[in-house]
Amino acid sequence: MSRQGKAKIGYISGPVDARVVHDSWRSGAPLGYFGTSYLLQFFDVADELGHDLIVTTSAAQPRYDDVRPGVHIMNRPRRAASGLGYHLAEVAWLWGRVRETVAAGARVIVLTDAMYHWWALVPWRWRGVRFVNALHCSIQRPAAREPLTRRVLARLLGWFHYRFADPTLAASPLIVEQVAALSGGRIQSILFLPTYTPAQFAAIAPPGAVPRVRDDFHVLFAGRVEHNKGVFDMLEACRRLRDDGGPRFVFHICGEGTASEALQEAVDRSGMGDRFLLHGFCDRDALSQRLDESDAVVVPTRSDFEEGFAMIVAEGVIARRPVVTSRVCPALELVHEAAIEVEPDDVAGYVAALRALATDQGLYAQKVAAAEPLRDAFFDPHNGYGEKLRQVLRGLIG
Repeated sequence: MSRQGKAKIGYISGPVDARVVHDSWRSGAPLGYFGTSYLLQFFDVADELGHDLIVTTSAAQPRYDDVRPGVHIMNRPRRAASGLGYHLAEVAWLWGRVRETVAAGARVIVLTDAMYHWWALVPWRWRGVRFVNALHCSIQRPAAREPLTRRVLARLLGWFHYRFADPTLAASPLIVEQVAALSGGRIQSILFLPTYTPAQFAAIAPPGAVPRVRDDFHVLFAGRVEHNKGVFDMLEACRRLRDDGGPRFVFHICGEGTASEALQEAVDRSGMGDRFLLHGFCDRDALSQRLDESDAVVVPTRSDFEEGFAMIVAEGVIARRPVVTSRVCPALELVHEAAIEVEPDDVAGYVAALRALATDQGLYAQKVAAAEPLRDAFFDPHNGYGEKLRQVLRGLIG
């Protein structure tokens, strides 16, 4: 039991350094990255409710336990595996984390990771443990045929997890629909949005009614540098835009990932190092500058990735920059007026959309104007993860 005799609240997360997030929460200093921190909002909610916490992560760091006033942070790295071994390892990791969290005194656990294997937790549900599902990625990819393994896992989720009607938070309307379908209508998921403060965008000037008066059209990508995030498609798009003539396009790639080295090599081979710039990880100030200098934001996630919301979509709209993406990105449904939709995995479609924004002043002005009324939803804390989680936890623990 925790302070005032209250049961603790568990939080099972992914590969994040919860110590850094908790330090930021305690000090009030902003985190080093630009986007919304859902774990930071969880610390706020739990503190308001007066419950101690057990937070588990899977960061690629040595196993550790960091016991602080009001929170026990446990890092438990995953075991690398593939094929059937991967699924067995995921079930074992998740089961072990729940066992530790319950043994430490939690009876309500927020789940944010290993979502395809939550069905294995049904025995814990029978023992009275309640799970709050926080879904940040779509369960089934909207533009790809799922392999048999993924379809079976989705069915298991429906039969052995969602049938118990555990409270569910969803990062996009698509996820809301998928949970309703898998649960047979037993669960009405609660949609949450990434939320920000206007101060985060104070240094980003509006682009005006037309692209800035200069020779170059600057395109921003911000996210993981992986093949399935579409960065190599954008390199090909940059090449086609160069070869076709017309405005000079400059792509800014902000982020890092397992494909960073391969992408750098591909850029070097292409001879487009002056047009396709790899900035690596960009902290708050750097990404703010990149947004300020950009004319458009591109989110080219490929159909083989289960995209969640993609915060850069919201950030682009708040900055009043037109967004180019496909239905693979569920956020499109909420910002369609300020975006140009292309077909998934269609490099030619991205090329055409970006060229249209750079050359059609009326289209560009229309998308910029459409972003204005969409911004308020992302500034409203009532739409945020913290507020929705607060409602759910109050319903479970009072």
